[in-house]
Amino acid sequence: MKKVLIVAVLLFTFLILSGCSRTFKVTFNIYSGVQESQIIKKGDTINDFTPTLEGHKFISWLYNDEVFDVNTPIENNITLQAYWEKLEYEVKFLSDGELYLNSKIAYGDILKEVEAPTKEEYLFLGWLYNNKEVEFPLIVTDNMEINAKWVKDSEYKPKLKISFNSTGAKTEYDDIILNRLDEAPTLPTPTYDGHQFLGWFIDGSDKEIKTGDIIKEIEDFTLVAKWKKID
Repeated sequence: MKKVLIVAVLLFTFLILSGCSRTFKVTFNIYSGVQESQIIKKGDTINDFTPTLEGHKFISWLYNDEVFDVNTPIENNITLQAYWEKLEYEVKFLSDGELYLNSKIAYGDILKEVEAPTKEEYLFLGWLYNNKEVEFPLIVTDNMEINAKWVKDSEYKPKLKISFNSTGAKTEYDDIILNRLDEAPTLPTPTYDGHQFLGWFIDGSDKEIKTGDIIKEIEDFTLVAKWKKID
């Protein structure tokens, strides 16, 4: 009888200790494809932390689409989902340092082209950000100050010459003369044995010009063919 009692006491003690030392896995879905996990003792709370995601503000953890209280004792394996809100950024359009237009845009949202400003005796050539031409539609990822680009009417050339450098292709192409600023040229498509044509780029820059693009350069320029070797 004593042996039975001892065994029962030992078994009861083992069950109590096993229950106290049981652990559970808490998985944190931070954003698409990014997870973290913690092993938490039964009855303990999670080791709370604040995740980060570019362009977003962390709001809370969700469990079954409900806000999760980080002080909740863990009693089983669970998965928590991070809830985010997009940050909002300010995009300012300036003309000669003066505010022309101000927009509030959420991170990753698209800004369409705005109406061109006017200036007496000047021709508007487009918008610049960090001295580079802005292409629309524009994906906003930060606060921006965008400046109007102007040229004096007296300095604008009514004709613009585009030359070509096919860099390896045997064919040579005649210059194109544009008669007005808003003229969109039709560009040739060169061929080069063993290579794939990637496009025409303004010499000395990474700016690509395609057929149908509105040319906003004010000086004559050369287009250089870019190639990729085919294995």
